[in-house]
Amino acid sequence: MEGTYFKERVEDYLNTTLEEQEVVDAINDCLFAIGDRALNYSEITILVDDSNVGKWIKPEESVTAIIRAFDDNGRETNKWSTRAAEFKFDEEGTYKVEVRLMPEPISSISDEVDIHPLFNHAILCYLKGYFKLRDDDSSIDGQRLMQEWQTWLEWAYQTLKKARTNE
Repeated sequence: MEGTYFKERVEDYLNTTLEEQEVVDAINDCLFAIGDRALNYSEITILVDDSNVGKWIKPEESVTAIIRAFDDNGRETNKWSTRAAEFKFDEEGTYKVEVRLMPEPISSISDEVDIHPLFNHAILCYLKGYFKLRDDDSSIDGQRLMQEWQTWLEWAYQTLKKARTNE
């Protein structure tokens, strides 16, 4: 879904018009809060030679976990170590590393929010609650919506986690 999808629904709910940038910022805050629970996976290629064998390699900041590694023959290998979000390999070679990533922030309201659709309702609850509480920090409706955000976030995460475990 594009950011405009969320903006329009929140504006309808609040019966007001919101500035595009404030909605972009709120969506990005929400994506950051979802974080690792988005279960976004990717594969990166790492070339290990004499300059970096046995040395800690720090991937891009959006990497939250290193899941597993494969050698250049496509076989899973355990000849690597991890510490937080860094890793090192014991032998030279080209490795494909499966990683988990944070959701990508958007820069424009027309950008695609790149997250599994199961999270869409949670994002809507967050945005509605955020803007309600921004205008009135004691809003009962805003507090209810933020509670719904937590419930829907956990539901989306558990549903996606279960589905991916059964693949």
